[in-house]
Amino acid sequence: MSVVICRFALLSAILLSALLSTHALAQRIIVNVIPVVSGAPLRMDTLAYTSAAGERYSVTRFRLYMSGLHASNSNAAKAQRAAANHSSAADVHLLDAEDASSLHVEAMPDAAARNTGTVDEIRFDIGVDSLLNCSGVQEGALDPINGMFWSWNTGYIFLKLEGFSPQSTAQGKKLEYHIGGYKAPATCLRTVRLSFAPVKLDSASTVEIDVQADVSRLFGGHHLVRFSELPVVTDHRHAEDLADNYRHLFSIARVRMLR
Repeated sequence: MSVVICRFALLSAILLSALLSTHALAQRIIVNVIPVVSGAPLRMDTLAYTSAAGERYSVTRFRLYMSGLHASNSNAAKAQRAAANHSSAADVHLLDAEDASSLHVEAMPDAAARNTGTVDEIRFDIGVDSLLNCSGVQEGALDPINGMFWSWNTGYIFLKLEGFSPQSTAQGKKLEYHIGGYKAPATCLRTVRLSFAPVKLDSASTVEIDVQADVSRLFGGHHLVRFSELPVVTDHRHAEDLADNYRHLFSIARVRMLR
């Protein structure tokens, strides 16, 4: 009996130590997403922007799905490569430029960050993975009431940008980019990794990471978008080109420790 008690006590001590270690790193890591256009704050319904192709445009709606947001230690993560995991519905966040409360998202430290006690990057997907796309109508960020679920096609819109341009050849001079797709011919899930100077984790402080989401990058970069030629993308045609562009939408603006 005494041997059993000793073993139980040892196991309890190990578990308690692990819990305390986890708690010591249980500070908050908050990612603040700041919608911008070429570095300036995004102003809705204002015909004030010029694309990389030299065409004027306004933005009336800008939404996207951020999935599986984690803070990590890049060096440790490389040495601890793990099999890719599917996101749960709780890991999916709908960022909406018209809803300021949606632009503040908590990042969880992954195993590499917990093991080293240091973070130097965040990573996430733009879009919704195949498992969640095939799970039918859901709630929360994935509720169809949010206007990000295709009624004519199974699955979610990963990024939605709407607006107007004098150069648009669509009816009413509109711009409409509804990008999504988790399988061929449009595989539009894109992984984003953003690096910054290492930050030591501790339980007495909060790490805030300001991240800019630059709308202008959707129309430039890998694939130049001309509104006079491509004012609307709402199916698989050209969707992957736009997805390649939105992979580079984000950049680190500032990292700070709040105590």
